[in-house]
Amino acid sequence: MALLTVNNDDDDNYIMDQSDQINQIITYHNEKLRQSVVGMMEETMAKRMKAQAERNEELERLAAMYKWEAERLLARVRYLEHAVMSLSEGLQEANAARHYAEAVEEEGESSFEDPDRVRPVRLDCKVCERELANVMVWPCRHVCVCKRCDAGAKCCPVCGMVKTTSVEVCLPLD
Repeated sequence: MALLTVNNDDDDNYIMDQSDQINQIITYHNEKLRQSVVGMMEETMAKRMKAQAERNEELERLAAMYKWEAERLLARVRYLEHAVMSLSEGLQEANAARHYAEAVEEEGESSFEDPDRVRPVRLDCKVCERELANVMVWPCRHVCVCKRCDAGAKCCPVCGMVKTTSVEVCLPLD
């Protein structure tokens, strides 16, 4: 019986050793499998992060392009608004000049002046009233300011129309 007990103890020890070896092999393979799965997950996540970073760069580039385009369009709108305003002012000035010309024409038709009764007229500057008016204001064409006062005049002192330019005229002095 003692021999049987020794054999049972040896068998138990052998089984225990084999069980320990099997547990170590299973643990080793489980660790290798875990490392493999973690590596695959890290690789997948790295690919996803790289793709997301590329997408973010593309979106930032698009945002910058759209911002530039919006600024360009805003500048164009401002330019066109300014052009419309300038054209509107020009139209108002042209209408005022037309109405003035019509009024002058009607006044000229209704008044009669004897051609033998022509007398020289002195054109005094309407601003300083000291110098001879020798500058024609455009677009109304009034000869009403001297050269010195023309530099500061923004509009015609006779009709109030906004001055676009002026021309110095040479008047014969009698």
